[in-house]
Amino acid sequence: MKAYDLVVTEVSTDPRPNVQPWLAQALRNRGVRLSALDRHDEALASYDALLDRFQGSDDLAVQEELAAALLNKAVRLSAMGRRPDALSAYEALLQSFGDSSVPVVQDSVACAMVNEGVFLGELGRAEDELAQYRSVIARFSGVTHPAVQAQVARAYLNAGTVHLEAGRLVEALAILDELLTRSVEAGHRDTHRHLAMAMRNKGIVLGRLERPDEEIAVYDQMVSRYGGANDSELQAEAALALIYKGITLETSGRVVDADAAYDEVVRRFGDATQPAVRAQVKRAIAKQALPRA
Repeated sequence: MKAYDLVVTEVSTDPRPNVQPWLAQALRNRGVRLSALDRHDEALASYDALLDRFQGSDDLAVQEELAAALLNKAVRLSAMGRRPDALSAYEALLQSFGDSSVPVVQDSVACAMVNEGVFLGELGRAEDELAQYRSVIARFSGVTHPAVQAQVARAYLNAGTVHLEAGRLVEALAILDELLTRSVEAGHRDTHRHLAMAMRNKGIVLGRLERPDEEIAVYDQMVSRYGGANDSELQAEAALALIYKGITLETSGRVVDADAAYDEVVRRFGDATQPAVRAQVKRAIAKQALPRA
């Protein structure tokens, strides 16, 4: 905190244009740090100080900070239960920067749009939610910046989830396949996480469509792709895929093969220390302990 405060104090009265991006970045980073310290009102004040000082700036680096500050402000307001204020911040972001061609700003815009879609879903407006995700996909699918593509993948994933939860399995499968086909080589960490969840949901859809061989094949692909990942969230998805595979095999009467899937969870991930992965290991062990019919 002291470092950010020092920058703000030292350069706040410096009129040189090349200094202004530093001040904007310091104010935003100060807000992020204050939020992490649970000093949320002070964090909001730091974002507002940035917005009040630099709103309308033509400096592209400053615009990146303005867009990120509006996004951070909206996310923080939402977490504080102040949804109308959060929506106002999202709308301010979209109004000010919705047409930006700067990739970092586009990332903030796309994230804001997806977050608004989530809000719509929470209000029970599923069709409006889907329309929002379609807007994100249409607007940003051609943007190659990895962070923007992660938001596009998130929009696809969320849309597939809406269809899945509504029981529209064919529609869910189609949009998940579209995501997996177009983004399979994406390199951003969040994109890979969205892809893993999309593959998991595809397996669930295939199971509900009573296509168990295809379902198991998807789980095998997940394990092959993410079983050796360094990311604990991807490891947890791979472990969960093996558990789902085991459950499907059990349902098909292939108990020995099911036990082999649970054994593989323990073999691959038994030494993991991350809570999300450990939870799946414990689940596999519990499945092994259940009495067989």
